[in-house]
Amino acid sequence: MLRTHISVCVHISRCCLLLSVVVGCNRGPALPPTTPVSGTVTLDGKPLEGATVMFVPKDREKGTAANGKTDAAGKFELTTFVAGSTQAKGALAGDYVVTVAKSEAQAIPAPQYGAESPTPVTTGVGTDKGPTAGKELVPKKYGNANETEFKATVPGGPFTFDLKSE
Repeated sequence: MLRTHISVCVHISRCCLLLSVVVGCNRGPALPPTTPVSGTVTLDGKPLEGATVMFVPKDREKGTAANGKTDAAGKFELTTFVAGSTQAKGALAGDYVVTVAKSEAQAIPAPQYGAESPTPVTTGVGTDKGPTAGKELVPKKYGNANETEFKATVPGGPFTFDLKSE
C-alpha cells in the first residue's frame, strides 16, 4: 500500500513537472512568418541617409506594413509589428507599395505678446521648447502610397530604390 502511494505521488509529480514545462514554454499564438527584406535607397544616385522606408501592403485590409531606416550607405532592413508590439525582422509575404520619406525638423516660431503691444511678436523656438514641422528633403510623391512608383513583392530583393529630385 505504501509502495502504491509513493508510485502515485511520483507519477503525479512527473505530470505536474511536464505540465509546468508545457505551460511555461507557451509564448502565445504562433506569429506569421516573416522574410528578411533589405535594400538600398539613393537620391540622384547618391546614398540617402536617415530616410524612412515603408512597405505598405497593396491589400491594406489583410496586410501589415513593414518599415526601416536607411544608414549612411543608404542601406535598410525592414521590421514588422506582427502582433501588438511584437517586432519581427523582415516583412510578411505579399505585394507592397513602397514609400520613402525624409524630413528635417524645423522649429516653429512661437507667438509672444509684448507688454505694450497686443499683437504677437514672433521669436524662434528651439525644438525642445516648442512644436516642430518637417521640411521634406525628398519629393513628396515618394512618401505617398497613392503616388509613389515603387512596388515590391516579398519574398524578393534585395531592393534598390533610386529617387530623383524634381
